[in-house]
Amino acid sequence: MHRSDRLPCGKGTEALSPGRDTFRSQGLTGDTVASVPELSNEMNSRWRVRPLTLADVDGIARVQATAYEPRYHESVESFVAKLAAGEGTCFGIDDAHGNLAAYLVALPCHPGFVMPLDAAPAGCVALFEATCVYVHDVAVAAEHRGQRLGDLLWEALCDVARDHGIDRVELVSVQNSVSWWEARGFTVSGSAEGGYGSEAVRMVAPVAL
Repeated sequence: MHRSDRLPCGKGTEALSPGRDTFRSQGLTGDTVASVPELSNEMNSRWRVRPLTLADVDGIARVQATAYEPRYHESVESFVAKLAAGEGTCFGIDDAHGNLAAYLVALPCHPGFVMPLDAAPAGCVALFEATCVYVHDVAVAAEHRGQRLGDLLWEALCDVARDHGIDRVELVSVQNSVSWWEARGFTVSGSAEGGYGSEAVRMVAPVAL
């Protein structure tokens, strides 16, 4: 889910998700590709993106609480399972005090992957086998919004996708984050499955390799 840096932040994005068959059959058209708005050297030197570990689950829960409406909150147990399945595709950024300021949880998979809210992932694959990455959650703590930490995390994921020859990213957008993702090359591909609510939508972006 994902919410956008303008809001507390979010899980993947506004939840959109077409039926699985509809989504698979919908090809990517046009010149839009996944992109990261230019980041300053100062940003890259001030904030360090690092892999998430199981030791981060309490920090994830804290950031999640400031970023999402209660209906989108997920259990620590579900994050433990997602971090295990998303080795190599989950990232965090710490503040000056060593506290988690922002995180991104993504899962290596194949197109059409569905990640129900507050559940353990099923259907993930090893990163070297993946043909798609599903962005489940991107969140920035309330006190750090507006500093483009979401873009730093998104850039890290794009780099991993390119390094592994993965040319597609999918997600579910929630809490009015569609425009944030559209600015980064995503287009709406349908409605969202998985318990994200009727306003949620699924989005997709090709990655230029």
